[in-house]
Amino acid sequence: LAHYQWRTALSFAEIDSFAPIREVIASYVPYHEMDVSQFCEHLAGLYRAAHPESRLKAAREMRGMTQEELSAAANVPIRMLQHYEQRVKALGKAAFDTVYRLAHALHVPLQSIVEPS
Repeated sequence: LAHYQWRTALSFAEIDSFAPIREVIASYVPYHEMDVSQFCEHLAGLYRAAHPESRLKAAREMRGMTQEELSAAANVPIRMLQHYEQRVKALGKAAFDTVYRLAHALHVPLQSIVEPS
């Protein structure tokens, strides 16, 4: 749990909101001998289930922008934007410049649109 918290920079309270400590304890048996990355992927799946909309999409919709408008404002191809919004591609693995342009166009901090991994 501490490794996932370190890896994602989510607070323990945020993690507890989608992976209550009882569920973490219950997952000890299947995950205790596996590599820690498998447990982190399990928690990432719980995060995605609890947050079906990506942070990028939520931020865009809160600004009242269409994908076309954000694509143009950030100078990011619309298909790439769609992949980030649908979590086909991880925005956290994108070039810094791409993330910066998206955050700047949305007037939000970078960390508010990048998904925990």
